[in-house]
Amino acid sequence: MQYIPPVDIAAFRDDQVKAGNSRGAANLVVKTLRIAFNLAVRQGMIPTNPTEAADLFAVGQQTRSTLTREQLGDLLKIAGQEWRGMILLCVCHGLRLGDAARLTWVNVNAERQSQAFHPQKTARGANSKPEEYPMHPGLSD
Repeated sequence: MQYIPPVDIAAFRDDQVKAGNSRGAANLVVKTLRIAFNLAVRQGMIPTNPTEAADLFAVGQQTRSTLTREQLGDLLKIAGQEWRGMILLCVCHGLRLGDAARLTWVNVNAERQSQAFHPQKTARGANSKPEEYPMHPGLSD
C-alpha cells in the first residue's frame, strides 16, 4: 500500500487556496479527508492518519453586517426584475437565498398576506411545521 505523507496533505490544502477557495473551505476539505483516513486507520488499512499531522489554516471569526439603505438602493438599481424580487424577499423577510429561491405560489397566502415555508436549515423530521411570515407591504408589487 502506498503511503501518503502529511506534506502531501498540506500541499493539497494549499492548492485549494491557490485554486481560489477560501482558507475555511480548504480546512473543510482536510477535515473531510480526516474522516476517511480515520476510518481507514480503524479498519487497519493504514497505520496512521496523515491528515492529523497537517495543520489547518488559522481562520479569524468573520463578522457580517447588514446592507445600508444606500447599498440596498444601489443593488436594486442594477438588479433585473427577477433578482429584485429575490433581494426584497431576503432583505424584507430575513430569508436565506436558497429558501427564497424555493418559494412558489403555493407558499403565498394572498388572503392572509403571508408566506409559509419550511426553512431548509431548520426543517427537520416528518413532524416539522412550516413557518409563516407576514408579507412585507412593499413586496407585493
